[in-house]
Amino acid sequence: MLHPFNRKELFKTPSAQDAARAWSILRANGVPYAVTTKGTGTSFRRRMDLAIVSRNFNGATNYNDAVAPLNYLYVIYVHQKDYQRAMKLIG
Repeated sequence: MLHPFNRKELFKTPSAQDAARAWSILRANGVPYAVTTKGTGTSFRRRMDLAIVSRNFNGATNYNDAVAPLNYLYVIYVHQKDYQRAMKLIG
């Protein structure tokens, strides 16, 4: 099990696709990992983004497609002893 005291940050990205690619490689190679998702925007910023999206697209797109992907950061952690191997695997 990965605990904060024995894990090391391996990969950080705002792209859900890049994060999924990395953890898929780790899973396929039997490397234990943990993923955290951090919100990078404030609630005020999300309200402002929502107002801009609704005004500019007249409801033709939804908030998640236009703004939400930019508001998250995916962080992948591995056990300290697996770090070098994991780095080689994900390149």
